[in-house]
Amino acid sequence: ATAMAAKDAFRIEVLGRAAHAATPALGRDAILGLSGMVNLLHAAVARSRNADELVAFNIGTIAGGASQSQVAGYAEATGTLRTHDEGTRERLKTVIERVARQQAAALDLGIRFTWANEMPPVRNAAELVALAHAELPGLVEVVDLAVPPLTTDDFALLGALGPSLYVKLGVTGDRGGAPLHSGAFDVDERCLETGVTALDRLTRAVLDGRLAAAAESSVAAVSA
Repeated sequence: ATAMAAKDAFRIEVLGRAAHAATPALGRDAILGLSGMVNLLHAAVARSRNADELVAFNIGTIAGGASQSQVAGYAEATGTLRTHDEGTRERLKTVIERVARQQAAALDLGIRFTWANEMPPVRNAAELVALAHAELPGLVEVVDLAVPPLTTDDFALLGALGPSLYVKLGVTGDRGGAPLHSGAFDVDERCLETGVTALDRLTRAVLDGRLAAAAESSVAAVSA
């Protein structure tokens, strides 16, 4: 089962030609090209995904230019694409890069487009999910997420090496929660003991050979 999304970060560098603002025809405006590109990319992604496909797209940084009186010779932006489905992922990556390159060509601008910090979705092995349901009640309430979030984690790279389980632990206690990456985020440290105990139980269960029994029990419950 998918636990978290795939992540594909990108950088767009737009290469123009600097000129004085009083003689813009002598230059090629990288900021103008990139600003139009931002709008086109958001529209292209929105119109290239189906309603049932979970997708997040963001351009998070944009920078360029050297002076208010100069046509910018360089501008750059960075962004991220988050998806669950591999087919959707590849289709939208193609759309994003194609639209960026076409916009640059239309305005006679150069472009360097690079993908970076890419990782697959985090996927939980069914037998390990069943083990968590068998071993952790009484310590924590085990809940399967109905809709996997579009956040990502490089744990996906470890999960690609073999069966894995990504467990999310509630950490805010009675305080209520601030959003992820917020400056107000505050962990209730009582969760640490719970988390360590949960991982200890799961590890001992695997070493004791209870993994297969949990998987068989889960299959029987589904069949019933």
